[in-house]
Amino acid sequence: MPIGSIRNSAANAVFFTPEYKTLVRSLKEILVKEAQSIPVVNANERYAYRYDFYRLLRSLKIPSHMYWTVAFLNGVTDPTKDNSSIIEVLNISEESVLRAISRSNTREG
Repeated sequence: MPIGSIRNSAANAVFFTPEYKTLVRSLKEILVKEAQSIPVVNANERYAYRYDFYRLLRSLKIPSHMYWTVAFLNGVTDPTKDNSSIIEVLNISEESVLRAISRSNTREG
């Protein structure tokens, strides 16, 4: 089953597979171009979440299955390290990621 054709809620497991992470790594430039910037201007928020990037993403209402992808696009390799210098978060929709993956997952027949 192609990775880009899975669309139901039980399919969120695909976002945690090594294959998905490999595809996202190979498509980083494309995904960064499609990402939207969310400013994090509140200094209290940056300080409160400085050692928990995923908690910051939760406060920004980003779905949990997209945490790794958003962290990767923002250059966060360890979500428990000090991230207080981040003043904006690049966010991308699930649809944009799946669309980019399905384009790259197509073969000429």
